[in-house]
Amino acid sequence: IELEKKDTHWEILKPLRARADDQKVNDLISQVTSAHIGQFVADDRGDLRLYGLAEPRGSITLFDQEQKKDQKVEIGESIKVAGREDKGQTLQIGAIPEKETDQIYVRFTPRGSVYTLPKKIEEILNTKPAELRDNHLVRIDTNILDRITMDAPGRTKTVLARRDGNWTIANRSNAPADSGAVRRMIDALQNERVTRFVEDVASNLPKYGLDKPQLQLTFSSFASENTAETKSGEQPFAT
Repeated sequence: IELEKKDTHWEILKPLRARADDQKVNDLISQVTSAHIGQFVADDRGDLRLYGLAEPRGSITLFDQEQKKDQKVEIGESIKVAGREDKGQTLQIGAIPEKETDQIYVRFTPRGSVYTLPKKIEEILNTKPAELRDNHLVRIDTNILDRITMDAPGRTKTVLARRDGNWTIANRSNAPADSGAVRRMIDALQNERVTRFVEDVASNLPKYGLDKPQLQLTFSSFASENTAETKSGEQPFAT
């Protein structure tokens, strides 16, 4: 599994592209960074086969913000909290000591040493993509939300525009909209949870009647002129 942090949110890049649950990813990282070393066993210049570390069962690589602006996490046979560059601090997970079955051998490459950690750390390697997915129906950044377009077959398209904190109906000469109702709609959508992910890739839309949806909502930011950060016009960020 490969995840990448962009701005303040995590995304799953492999084996599928999807939003990740920020709290779940942060909790996973915390399990690694807060694990307490049981004991120092040896330096890593000896025979690593004794500890199951010649061919480790999995690894965790940590990258800080200075090494790469974007962070990544890879989980499974390899775990990385990383950037695109192949640098970082790697924790390799090996075998279970015969006399301490509640511990596990690990190798932390920056220190060049073999340690033991609580065996529970190995559970991270069993993490599945579905366990890290964001179950919220939609992620709406209300700080940049300026337009909401509602499009339904056989009906006039409705475009809501935000002006000075209030909402108007742009396609009706900016007639006032019920701003409270608009905010409640946004809150309801943001709080809505997915009950089941039917397909990881939306490749067969007709099968679900989504090639011609009964309703489509598009959330956009809007810039009246070009700036250093954005182009002018409407910029959809969620549909």
